[in-house]
Amino acid sequence: MKGALIHGVLLVVMLVYGYRTWTRDSSKLPDIGSVVLWDKSESDLVAIEFKSDKKVVRLERRAQGGGYWWGLDTTIEKKPKPPEPAPAGSGSAAGSAGSAAGSGSGAAAGSAGSAAGSGSAAGSGSAAGSGSAAGSGSAATPAPVVAEEEKRTTREFPLGDKAQDLVKNYTGARAMRDLGTPNDQAKKDYKIVDSKTTLTVTFKDGTRSFLVGGTVYGGSDRY
Repeated sequence: MKGALIHGVLLVVMLVYGYRTWTRDSSKLPDIGSVVLWDKSESDLVAIEFKSDKKVVRLERRAQGGGYWWGLDTTIEKKPKPPEPAPAGSGSAAGSAGSAAGSGSGAAAGSAGSAAGSGSAAGSGSAAGSGSAAGSGSAATPAPVVAEEEKRTTREFPLGDKAQDLVKNYTGARAMRDLGTPNDQAKKDYKIVDSKTTLTVTFKDGTRSFLVGGTVYGGSDRY
């Protein structure tokens, strides 16, 4: 009984969706924006690049063989850089210097003690001296900043038919509306303050770069 009810609900949803699809006004064109950004020809396009922290996708026109479009997909991997090994012999040199200093101070304290007739007191003084080494400020030094190394892996490929259609879509660009010059609060609302994702379109006569922000009212379009 429960299974039949579920199938019945799904059938009603499909009927409603089908009715709206077949009865919609096909004469109304989708809103692609009224603010003109540029109108170019396909021959004016040189490259299209989408870049984020971990990915760079670039489509570029190459002139060999009459001209064709080529794609490059680069993956960026960042990881802590391993520390450089210490120079050989530095630890033994420091150790020998420390032992030499210790033996010298011990000898000086011993001779002073024998001269004063209180060798045990001189010995306790040398123990106090060892405390000064423990009290050095080396433990309070902040930890060094860990350096990162970057590894890039690039995969190259020729563009297929769908990618060719994508390139043609960039010959004309429109915006939904002109937002003007955003203030600091608007930049936070558009989520472009800390954004590092960019879209760059290169033409023969110049480059247009965009900072990619957040979605518009939860949709697929972005600022």
